[in-house]
Amino acid sequence: MSLSFRILLALAGLASFTPALLAQTVYTWSSTTSGNWTDAANWVGNTAPVSGAGAVVVFGGNTNYTATQNFSSSPFDLTALRFTNSGNVTIDGSPTTNAIRFLNANSLLPTLSASGSGNVTISTPMTWAANTLVRNSGSGTLAFSGN
Repeated sequence: MSLSFRILLALAGLASFTPALLAQTVYTWSSTTSGNWTDAANWVGNTAPVSGAGAVVVFGGNTNYTATQNFSSSPFDLTALRFTNSGNVTIDGSPTTNAIRFLNANSLLPTLSASGSGNVTISTPMTWAANTLVRNSGSGTLAFSGN
């Protein structure tokens, strides 16, 4: 078997595993007003997020609002929390029952990112079950305020 044929087989094998490594479910906030995470009407597709490794939760928009993480089973597990907002967004929740926990999804590094021009304040507790990339590439602030 030639070297080029073996390389081609190896690449084909890697391609077949790529979808499993990149499996994520994206949940995007669509409400322009404050509301609860459990209310499906606040999300694209009328689907509230589901806790778990591979969950990606995105907040955008150009209005000011508070999105309250109110799931009763704590913590809410996710792989990425993204902010693309131009308005100000606050993530709130009870300090004893509504934490957010960052997990690896297969080999994906968990991320918390802000890329919009609006300010972000996270006031619900967060835990880090894995090394996590925290990045603010936008012109707004990314602030943490403890409860």
